[in-house]
Amino acid sequence: MDYITIMLGGFVVVYMAFYVRNSTTFLLKCKRAEQGGRIKEYDGIVVEKTEEKLKAISGEMVDICYPRYKATVDGKELFHQSSVRRRGVEIDQVVAMVYDEGTGTIWVKDDVPLVRKQLIRRILLICTLLAMMALVSLFL
Repeated sequence: MDYITIMLGGFVVVYMAFYVRNSTTFLLKCKRAEQGGRIKEYDGIVVEKTEEKLKAISGEMVDICYPRYKATVDGKELFHQSSVRRRGVEIDQVVAMVYDEGTGTIWVKDDVPLVRKQLIRRILLICTLLAMMALVSLFL
């Protein structure tokens, strides 16, 4: 293997490690709150759309963004910036949110399965990329 392949592989592995750590931290936090019985459900609204893009999906243009949510819990407003891209989100759209009374954090209820799905996809993609880099370096 040449040095460039080793360096690129190292960067990919470090990226994967940080991404897996961040995603699993969120998933574990949600699971612990659920098992501890510390969660309450509230209605929240979309207050902002960040990194908004129009993409062609199945022949039609779809709005994809990272939404920012707001929910009122015990008289105070809490905000949550989603790390999951969503399509078709509108400002003032009502969503189900979960509040952890132990840590005081809030998140969108639908984000947990989406983060899990996104994590599995990204791990498979990165493993495929590493395998392709190894094969190319072996045959060249």
